[in-house]
Amino acid sequence: DLKKKERELQAKEAELKRREQ
Repeated sequence: DLKKKERELQAKEAELKRREQ
């Protein structure tokens, strides 16, 4: 469960970085 949340956070961060570009 914790790993899933961590993965979701990373995915959100990646999406934010993609939007910035």
